[in-house]
Amino acid sequence: IRGLIFHHVKTNSPFGSDFELFRDSSGYMVNPHGHILLAQHNWGDVVEADTVPGSWIITARIRNDLGPVVVPSGNYTNVVSRETEVEYLNPANPLYGPHRYAYRHHVKDVGVVKEVAFYMGNSNTIVRKLLRYRIGK
Repeated sequence: IRGLIFHHVKTNSPFGSDFELFRDSSGYMVNPHGHILLAQHNWGDVVEADTVPGSWIITARIRNDLGPVVVPSGNYTNVVSRETEVEYLNPANPLYGPHRYAYRHHVKDVGVVKEVAFYMGNSNTIVRKLLRYRIGK
């Protein structure tokens, strides 16, 4: 499109909603409506936000400073992560405090290597790690 090459990424967030964006060849991440969500010079900007009045505020950011990530399949230093923060509003839950964080760590040419998630009303944390992978046939 207009001389740019776009890559389409569609995934589910740890909270069950679809998350879809496009990366163009100049390095911008855009949503399906064409709004720029992230560029290489603005890591940490909010890419998604949602509020349930009186319950919680969910904020998601794309970060490149959370590595290295060590999992059974290896040690990955060049990690791009989606960090999702949940701020509980009224009142903060004493089991896990006023804030909780979920992460999805991606590595180029490998995919998701680690994910940390939770259910909103449960104090347990779910951790998924890449055990092994194979490239090619």
